Amino acid sequence: ETEELSMKKILALLIAVVMVFSVAAIPASAALSDSAQALTDSFNAGDYEATLNNLFIFVKDFITAIHDLVGNIMAVLGEECAFCEQIHVLPA
Repeated sequence: ETEELSMKKILALLIAVVMVFSVAAIPASAALSDSAQALTDSFNAGDYEATLNNLFIFVKDFITAIHDLVGNIMAVLGEECAFCEQIHVLPA
């Protein structure tokens, strides 16, 4: 019973942290949106060389957005980022 209760508390805390920091992902989603739109446009135009280049840009932007989100969450907790092992500085 106590293990189940403590697991529920940890899960609730984790969900709360993710919800709070999902707001921090909104500016990053603008960059993702731009690279996703470029990827879609180049594919629809039939320019497959540009599509491949835009795919790499989109993946890079996606990884950066995830890294920034995780780094900001860990910065609030005062811990090192799981990706770069540094403490991120929160945006003002």
